[in-house]
Amino acid sequence: MTPTIEDRKGLIVRLLKKYSASGMRIIIPVIVIFACMFSISSWAVDCLPVDTALSSQAQVDNFQEDYGDGGVCDTVPGGLVIEEGDITNLDGLSDLVRVNTTLWFTSTSVLTNVDGLSNLTSVGTELWLQNNTALTNLDGLSGLTEVGETINIYGNAALENLDGLSGIATLNNDLSVIHNTVLTDIDGLSNINYVGNGLNIQSNPALASMGLSSLIEVVGGALIVENTALTNLAGLSNWISVGTSIWVTGNTMLDSCSGLLRLLDNVDDGEPGPGPGAGGVPDVGGDVSLINNLPGCNLIDEISTIFRSGFESPLNTITVLHDSDNSLSLGSSNSIAIGTDGTPIISYADTTLGAILVAKCENEICTSAKISTVDDPENEVGGISIAIGSDDLPVIAYHDSTAGGLKVLK
Repeated sequence: MTPTIEDRKGLIVRLLKKYSASGMRIIIPVIVIFACMFSISSWAVDCLPVDTALSSQAQVDNFQEDYGDGGVCDTVPGGLVIEEGDITNLDGLSDLVRVNTTLWFTSTSVLTNVDGLSNLTSVGTELWLQNNTALTNLDGLSGLTEVGETINIYGNAALENLDGLSGIATLNNDLSVIHNTVLTDIDGLSNINYVGNGLNIQSNPALASMGLSSLIEVVGGALIVENTALTNLAGLSNWISVGTSIWVTGNTMLDSCSGLLRLLDNVDDGEPGPGPGAGGVPDVGGDVSLINNLPGCNLIDEISTIFRSGFESPLNTITVLHDSDNSLSLGSSNSIAIGTDGTPIISYADTTLGAILVAKCENEICTSAKISTVDDPENEVGGISIAIGSDDLPVIAYHDSTAGGLKVLK
């Protein structure tokens, strides 16, 4: 049971009487009182009533006075609705830390941000944002680390990004982002790895990329539908499991679906599949519909056979092996060969410093390498070529302007 202000006062009075009766010096109860006050202040304090709806700026400004039960409350024990009216800021809600059930923003017309909720860390069940015509960002929710079940973001005509939701990692129910006119990316959802029911990314006409880079599992079905500016699904490259069906349809600019390769290839990475039919996909529990996108995203074969010649490409791996703030031309001249162990060896020039370097990759996809400077003339070098000798050692030819000619390095 949450202690009231009167409970706290009673506790302090009882402590004073106890220690005064014992004859102890007054400094002890004072210390004890302050310690108790500090401890009690860390407890959650419920606001009244259980469910609250705010539809005017005055109601927001007077929130603690009206609902704080004589003090400062930090927890809405039920749901909180912020709706319609003349609400321009949420500063009156700055003490809130938790909403136990639902937090709804619906049909606000002048609210441009939610900065007043910067101390909010938890929403017990559902975060709902619908038809908030002036809301441009959710940065004020950047302290939010838990939404228990559902996020529904629908019809917010001015919402540009979802960056304020980057603290959310799992949802036990649905994730929906629908009809948001100017939303260009959903990178703010990049830490979500699990959706316990359905995923619906639909009819966002300015959405150009899919920033769900941590997503691994969707327990229900998934819709990526009619996002007419969407050109690629690169942000979905870690996705390996859909419990029922997946529809990627009507994305009229979408021509690169390699991000779905792990989900749709014939390797069994997840638990739900295979789906129905002879062509069932091991990681999808139902049908796969790829319709009315550009060529490259209308058939599973188009996704798995990226070069249209029977070659099933693995996921692209791009690594910056060597960069420098002082040399804009680092690596502008380079050559690559494959050693007998299957790992690449790269020779390249730093033309600013006039040096030749060699990177020996430590694995076949070269996510790391050992880098050595093998020649360091005074002036510019370039025009590099490399080959691997029968002894598995590289032979490098290059131009050295200091020597005024061609060099060969073994």
